[in-house]
Amino acid sequence: MAWRSIFAVALAAAAIGGAAGSAATLRFRGDTSAPARGTLVHLGSPEWLAAYTPQPFCVQLHHFCIVQPETGHPTALYTYVPHPLFREWGCEVRFDPEAEWTNQDGTVIRGLFKDPCGGSEFDGAGHRVFGPSPTDLDTFPVSVTADATIVDTRTLVCGKRQLVDATYRCQRAPVGD
Repeated sequence: MAWRSIFAVALAAAAIGGAAGSAATLRFRGDTSAPARGTLVHLGSPEWLAAYTPQPFCVQLHHFCIVQPETGHPTALYTYVPHPLFREWGCEVRFDPEAEWTNQDGTVIRGLFKDPCGGSEFDGAGHRVFGPSPTDLDTFPVSVTADATIVDTRTLVCGKRQLVDATYRCQRAPVGD
């Protein structure tokens, strides 16, 4: 009778260890096709989100910020830095509502996402305005229904390329999210 208990405990331990090992392997490889990378994040109604201040609305657990234009569809910006080296290090942009950038035409952009590792800066819509980042901020798809805003963090959409870099490849940050 005791051998059955020992066998059951050993079998359970092997199953738990195998599952943990698989999850760790997927996370280490940075496999973007693995179901373990991301989820559907259900936010409040579109009216609630549009009325939420201050903008942007950031969800640090899932590494994105929702930016809501005055009219149009909300965008979910992936907060990991697009520059491959700094993304590898796990650097994330942070929104600074006091930061300013003056364009060549003299218009001033207030409120910037700032890269603490490479110094890149992005406007409130995620467009690169300064720095070594090869692209705008990457995004996640957002779907809006009458009563919910849903962010799909399973799918990463690459930001628009700003600098020519033949080696650049858009991918998820290796630290897992």
